[in-house]
Amino acid sequence: MLPNLPEVMSAVEGKHIASYSLFVPKELVYFQGHFDGFAILPGVVQIDWACQFARNLLGNFHSQKIKNLKFSAPIYPSASCTLTLHADKPQQCRFLFEDEVQVLSEGVICYEC
Repeated sequence: MLPNLPEVMSAVEGKHIASYSLFVPKELVYFQGHFDGFAILPGVVQIDWACQFARNLLGNFHSQKIKNLKFSAPIYPSASCTLTLHADKPQQCRFLFEDEVQVLSEGVICYEC
């Protein structure tokens, strides 16, 4: 079975903020056919990962919508990146995927508990 989550290389978690250093294995199921010869991590997977990590930080919640969503650069197989979460407003959690050079994607998860 192919993996469906990144490898967490390190994590720093606080009450309303967290940062995860991630490694994106080239064997991820999501790279199969997306796209042949030029694999990139689908945006919907990035949103799903942000929600999963946010649930680990904040407890279980139901996502209602994603706002201010931007995909600035692709995430490729074998990439290293950082996911940062900020739950600084009620029922909202900002997420940011970035590498050492640039922002890769970002948005705000709006949720209900």
